[in-house]
Amino acid sequence: MAISLLESIIPAFVSLFIGPWSDKFGRRPILLTVFTGYVVSSTVLIAIAEITTFKNISPWWYLLPSVPSILSGGTCALITGIYCYISDVAKERKRALRMVLNEASLCTGMMVGNVASGYIYAATGSVTLFGIAGGLMMMALFYVYFLVPESLSPENIHRGSRVREFFRFSLVKDLVRTCFLPRANYDRAIIWLTMVALTITIFNMEGENTVNVLFMREQFDWTIKDISQFNAARIVIQIVGSVAGMIVLRRLLKVSIISMALLSLAACVLESTVRATARHWWEMYLGMSLGMMRGVLGPMCRAILSHVAPATDVGKIFALTTSMEMVSPLGAAPLYTAVYKATVATYPGAFNFISAGAAFICYIMMAIIFGIQKSMGSASVYKQIGS
Repeated sequence: MAISLLESIIPAFVSLFIGPWSDKFGRRPILLTVFTGYVVSSTVLIAIAEITTFKNISPWWYLLPSVPSILSGGTCALITGIYCYISDVAKERKRALRMVLNEASLCTGMMVGNVASGYIYAATGSVTLFGIAGGLMMMALFYVYFLVPESLSPENIHRGSRVREFFRFSLVKDLVRTCFLPRANYDRAIIWLTMVALTITIFNMEGENTVNVLFMREQFDWTIKDISQFNAARIVIQIVGSVAGMIVLRRLLKVSIISMALLSLAACVLESTVRATARHWWEMYLGMSLGMMRGVLGPMCRAILSHVAPATDVGKIFALTTSMEMVSPLGAAPLYTAVYKATVATYPGAFNFISAGAAFICYIMMAIIFGIQKSMGSASVYKQIGS
């Protein structure tokens, strides 16, 4: 719990500075800083694991490896930096696909890591496992340093002390002002509807993760192996569904980005409803199949933000969005846990109705954006990307 709080609250706060700072000084320094933090954290973790091979120590020492990654921005800064970079370098027609492929690669990495880590740990031990993780972080750092160029043009990069500028609270004021700035064609409403939809989606996902294992063991008597197989299959289905959906619907049938987001949210509602009413194990796999398009929601929403916001504001808007996403699990876990404890004796799957209802609210938000798009006609920013 302590690690989760540290890795959620502090990076969310740091991200408020990172977004505006990257709009001024570039995306590459953010990526280099984050991966440097990960490498240092991995080194500390390896050292602690090595010490535990011959001496018992307090488990609170395992908070220490989180400090470097937290201070460098952690996952919050990494997500902000990656999506800002994609927005800078990808052409408008390919931006959504690039974001989906990025999401698919993250899911693939998590799936392979979750599956492989258990076998590696059983065969070698914690030191080797953490050593492999640290080596991969080092490879990522070298890759960014040698092969990833700066995405902002030199004339758009400010001069001056980068360190001193980072700690200016005026950056946060600039971020807030940018997100609340009145914009033509209802763009401010579109930005906030999209950010709230993304936040609610993360809220649902983290809340479900809190009680899913308990639910599946209670309802279907699944073992940890059964649950691991289900989670791995779900990730594979979402990756295949997201990539195939983008190729067939977006590239071949020319479905707009907003319509793709609506389809994804409809898939979320269907999956949560089926899971809530499931009585047999195969219904969980049915719900998973119906929700195969849910993986495109995050990339589609960020693609919407990248098209609405000018290039000078993308970092600020992505930073606030990521901060909201990182903080939302702090409320999700208590809510889902309370509902599950209150209903486990009579209806263990009742918490899924929270997810279905919240996803439907997000669907309404996307439908409002779709209506704005249609009402604006040729003035809409989406006219150029809807084909």
